[in-house]
Amino acid sequence: MTKPQANDKFYSSKRYKFFPGIAIVHMIDDPVLINQLKAIAQSMHASGCFSHYVFLPEKTYHMTVADLITYKDLQTNGMFSDFPYKHETSLKAIDAYVKRVLGQSKFQLDVRMKPKKITSRKIVLTPASRDDERKLHDFRNKVYKTLHIEPDPRYQFHISLTYRLHALNDKDQVAMDVFLDSINARYLTLLPTVVVKTAELVAFNDMADYRNIELGRHNLGVSEPESSEKHWLE
Repeated sequence: MTKPQANDKFYSSKRYKFFPGIAIVHMIDDPVLINQLKAIAQSMHASGCFSHYVFLPEKTYHMTVADLITYKDLQTNGMFSDFPYKHETSLKAIDAYVKRVLGQSKFQLDVRMKPKKITSRKIVLTPASRDDERKLHDFRNKVYKTLHIEPDPRYQFHISLTYRLHALNDKDQVAMDVFLDSINARYLTLLPTVVVKTAELVAFNDMADYRNIELGRHNLGVSEPESSEKHWLE
């Protein structure tokens, strides 16, 4: 029997939770890579191992370059201890501040990422060279320093495919491990290098949609905020 597991992005029914934030991301636009990601997701579906997972729509496939703001964590996560707007409760005000301080919503990066591993939730990526690693490090440090946010030194670049709702029992975990071994053997070498030429500053209200922050949040995503969360939209 599976154990309930808290998930801040999805209800147990697989409905999307209101989970607003801001990030700098590269939306996956390589058709070869997209087709491989879709094939991996289809294999996951067919395996029978993913009944307690939510599959993300392909339009959301992206690599996060810098995970900036998750609004529900502003007052509890130490990375925001020096963020000037950590006590602000208006999405509009925080969005405006981030846009103003960064001064742009599109960024030139020109880095390459190599697929390292396929897990039950994501494709793990690693910089293809030391130069790519340096570019990402310098870019992230500059952004976080500008916003007075502490970066997570353990952050692992990736492309999310699913979210898990429940912890797996021992039997299901064994089946999952066997499946992941097979899917890595089948697909990992077929995945192309991820070419990250550009990235953009995006807003999201949930995991269903990402939009350039200049376009605002109106009708963004599919979630409905709880009554205690509606003040964020005021």
